[in-house]
Amino acid sequence: MKNIIEILKANGIEIDEEKAKTLTDEVLKNYKTIADYENQSAKLKNAESKLEGANATITDLNDTIKKSEGSAEEIENLKKQVADYETAETERAEKEKADKADKELTDKIVGLFGESEFTSDYVRSGLINDIKKRHSEDSTSGLKDIYEELTKDKEGIFVNPQQKKVEIPKAGEKGEEKVEFKNFF
Repeated sequence: MKNIIEILKANGIEIDEEKAKTLTDEVLKNYKTIADYENQSAKLKNAESKLEGANATITDLNDTIKKSEGSAEEIENLKKQVADYETAETERAEKEKADKADKELTDKIVGLFGESEFTSDYVRSGLINDIKKRHSEDSTSGLKDIYEELTKDKEGIFVNPQQKKVEIPKAGEKGEEKVEFKNFF
């Protein structure tokens, strides 16, 4: 992905360093880079080639067993190897399925957050894990209900927009932005 700041500059939009950092952080949080995509594609191709290799090995071993005129011990060893490969493939497929289901659940949970801004990534991750745990224990409750139950009237989870630091220019400097003070009483 091209650097978002460079794209803006190329289009005549200048922003200060603080806004540039915030913009970069938000873009990286919400979008994947080409490198991430290519990395995932490479992993997928690697897994597919391993699967093809494992299936070819299983087929070869089964053919060898059928054609073998060897001793009973050799045949049993080959049967054991086939069983080991089949077990490993089954475990791999189950793990892949579980990982996919976990990713889908995580995406659904993150979708519930909407525009919420968390106090830290640690809090965000902890909330995701708590929702997953509660959902696995009680699958009758919806994710939204669990989310609301875990966050209702809790402090320290979300950033309070009224507590954000307001930059006030130093004496003798002109501020470019007007600061409005509201809701003091």
